Amino acid sequence: MKLKTCKRCGFKGDVFQVAAHDCVVKNPPAVQQELERLWFIYGNGGPKHNPHDHKFIQRHVEGRGNEAKFYSPTVECRKAVRIALSAT
Repeated sequence: MKLKTCKRCGFKGDVFQVAAHDCVVKNPPAVQQELERLWFIYGNGGPKHNPHDHKFIQRHVEGRGNEAKFYSPTVECRKAVRIALSAT
């Protein structure tokens, strides 16, 4: 059986294990702090809150990565998260 590797976290397993595993990546402290700040703007009842932005940022705060295809965040929120993630 040929092993596959997760591109985000390096987890190794067969194709089904890699597809099904719960990938968690630890954000650097500065990135984590910025994501949490954004979460209080776009999520968690903040001034620009909507449920899709809330879940999108929450996944990044938890280290679970980009789930934009499931949550449909606003363009403004995606851009702010992208900038935060690039500030490593």
